[in-house]
Amino acid sequence: MVSLAKVVGDDATRTRRYPVRRSINIYDLIPLLLFVILVGLIFVIKPRLLNPQFIEVKSNAGLTMILATVGQAFVLLSGGIDLSIGGVISLTNSLAATQMQDTSQSVLLWVAIIVGIGLLAGLVNGLVVAVLRVAPFIATLATWSILNGLALLVLEDPGGKAAAPLKSFVRSDPLGIPNSLLAILILAGLWLLFKRSKWGTRLYAVGSEEARSRLNGVNVVRVKVMAYMLSGLFGALAGIYRTVEVSKGSPIAGDSFILTSAAAALVGGVALGGGRGELINAMLGGFIMLFIFDLITFAGVSSFYTSMVQGLFLIGAVSLNIVGSRARIRKALEQ
Repeated sequence: MVSLAKVVGDDATRTRRYPVRRSINIYDLIPLLLFVILVGLIFVIKPRLLNPQFIEVKSNAGLTMILATVGQAFVLLSGGIDLSIGGVISLTNSLAATQMQDTSQSVLLWVAIIVGIGLLAGLVNGLVVAVLRVAPFIATLATWSILNGLALLVLEDPGGKAAAPLKSFVRSDPLGIPNSLLAILILAGLWLLFKRSKWGTRLYAVGSEEARSRLNGVNVVRVKVMAYMLSGLFGALAGIYRTVEVSKGSPIAGDSFILTSAAAALVGGVALGGGRGELINAMLGGFIMLFIFDLITFAGVSSFYTSMVQGLFLIGAVSLNIVGSRARIRKALEQ
């Protein structure tokens, strides 16, 4: 007789492995197709942009979005959502712009403090969601409100500056390529290793079937807390980079990244319900959002319509996500 524990264990093991398994599906190619189409449109509208500097310019302009999207993607894969990433960016951007002095020691100290703040925010979110069982939307909305309040205490109005050593490091290219592009390539490489690791497999499993994962011995609380802490970490890094990007701080610097980071991850194919998606595609989603805003600017459309476009893309991304998930389920049932 086969024991119930073995049946549950085998079933959960299959659940963990399923998201990592490669399958040929048109929906997996949509982020890449959209990316290529949008780049083509940009070059058609603005042919002068077709030069070697295009990649450097876009990697510099898009890194804040990419970092926020990566953080959001980890939480989405776990089955949650992180609205507080906007607050993390706002607070860390305000601190970086006002507290860092033009010395390497000051920059290193405050980078450590800011990263710690991001990790702490993620830890709080993870514990509230995983231990207290508060809905992720409510928990992270509350955290966002607290962090935004703290950002206003640090910096009431946009101001401050980026410390010289920080700017020098971020804008350097010791390997012949911009550090922003190097960071994106490193993230992609680390993801390829991470998703095949034990922790990556467990993240997919928890997002796919939390109850089965728990029965199979997966520490669900630890996995969720780690996902939110990673989101806080990347939010803090985004706040630091944002300071260099715009050369100042703002108490609302991260507000625009709340919806766009979620939309970018969803456009990149990360499942809204968790358990499926690729971080590399999510990063493509970040560039897709950036290119869409570029096209809006090139078309001479007022910036007041940007929020409307963000909302429409979020609706479209969620709809496409649902359609893609249903298609994958049908394909799995047919096999």
